[in-house]
Amino acid sequence: MAELVLEAACKRGWIDRGGRATDPMRGMRFGDGAPEYVGFLAEVLGSPEVEALRGDPQLLEAVTAVCGPGMAPIGADVCRITFPGEAHGTPAHQDGWYCKAPGLWIAWIPLVDCSRELGALEVAAPKPELADHDATGLIDVPDRGWRTMNCVPGDVLLFSGLTPHRSLPNRSADRPRLSLDLRFALEAP
Repeated sequence: MAELVLEAACKRGWIDRGGRATDPMRGMRFGDGAPEYVGFLAEVLGSPEVEALRGDPQLLEAVTAVCGPGMAPIGADVCRITFPGEAHGTPAHQDGWYCKAPGLWIAWIPLVDCSRELGALEVAAPKPELADHDATGLIDVPDRGWRTMNCVPGDVLLFSGLTPHRSLPNRSADRPRLSLDLRFALEAP
């Protein structure tokens, strides 16, 4: 999977063949509607490799074990690139605020080693309901209880759409953080 994402980013000039961010991309953060990012997402998320991962029996078994029966991929997936020098990371938010699917769960999959330096994901305890958000994310960000872990390719972090999460800024010299969010929700009866 990482090779697919690296190739898509490489042909756009964002990353070199060694997996390092190119100079123009240092500090860059794409907005969700940026045409170059939308094209990248269409290429990656529409690939046979991502389609196969959505239906992977081991992943679906893990989703069912953690989330309960009746879960299915909903296709509201995202592939994230966090470039070095990007100042703030991803603000705290709950995916359920943006993706209104019943029983939403996210499988966050690192495609490279994700350390604190590279902008690891942080999660806080799930809330019982959706909290208020503004254009930047959660309005009342929890000031404690955040958990950060180093992750490597092959790891999968499952969390509910009610779980506040954010990423730390990428403080590496030249390596982008690459990850994939696959979203699952309850199937309609």
